[in-house]
Amino acid sequence: MKEFGFIRVGAIVNKLVLANPLENAKEIIKEIKKDNKLGVSIVVTPELSLTGYTCGDLFLQDKLLNDSEKALEEVLEKTKNIDIISILGMPIKHDNQLFNCAIVISKGKILGIIPKTYIPNYQEFYEARWFSSSKDLKSYNIEILGQTVPITTNILFQDKSLKEASFAIEICEDLWTVNPPSNNHALAGATMIFNL
Repeated sequence: MKEFGFIRVGAIVNKLVLANPLENAKEIIKEIKKDNKLGVSIVVTPELSLTGYTCGDLFLQDKLLNDSEKALEEVLEKTKNIDIISILGMPIKHDNQLFNCAIVISKGKILGIIPKTYIPNYQEFYEARWFSSSKDLKSYNIEILGQTVPITTNILFQDKSLKEASFAIEICEDLWTVNPPSNNHALAGATMIFNL
């Protein structure tokens, strides 16, 4: 479809086993491969798709964070030979803080990590108990799984073969603010905005 100026995108809503990233990775891998066969070029998963959103204080446990990284490694390994960009949700520990992030991967590489900016902390939402805002980032590169990767909200991804196809990412609550990150992304040239 790229030859006609179109890109097929998809959304995965994976079957979830709460706080079991390795099991969730298996389901996500299966769905990514299925979408690839359907000609999808970019696929997005839900916020915190590798762990589940409602892990509560388990987000503060090293086991969950380590298993999340192992699950990411598994997804990278099992999808490295297919031509698809996948956007996964997972917690990332960086500079002694925890961030709710989108991880953009393709062909075994991590292309970038986007942390959530607006952290809900009202009614049934307690994210500020576990997660820091992207505004609290102290450094903008992270070493993860042997790769040095940018971690910031200011990433615009662009298809080398179709320059008009560029995308950016925000996460859930980011969209509902007065001035969402997507405003700046669109002004910077993003033609697609993915929101986990």
